[in-house]
Amino acid sequence: MWSRPNTARVLLALAALVSVFVGPWWATLILALALCLRYRAWEVIGLGLLMDLLYMPFPFVLSVETLPWGTIVALILVFGLEPFRRRLLTGPSTF
Repeated sequence: MWSRPNTARVLLALAALVSVFVGPWWATLILALALCLRYRAWEVIGLGLLMDLLYMPFPFVLSVETLPWGTIVALILVFGLEPFRRRLLTGPSTF
């Protein structure tokens, strides 16, 4: 049987996946941010890669508009928020 936190993670990840296809970009960003603040959410990198594959213009020409922004933002969220998430969940007494 699944525990409640695990169910919340799966539901957040599924909502983020659905928002990649039918929602605005900022809805996916908010859901990915919520996942990264609460969990060590590696699935956010996959969501960013999926957004890039779906919405990147082809043929690929190197410019600022065609950089893989979904993957870049996902990597920043996952690895950049890790110390903050750890501190948020464990409290300041451990640092």
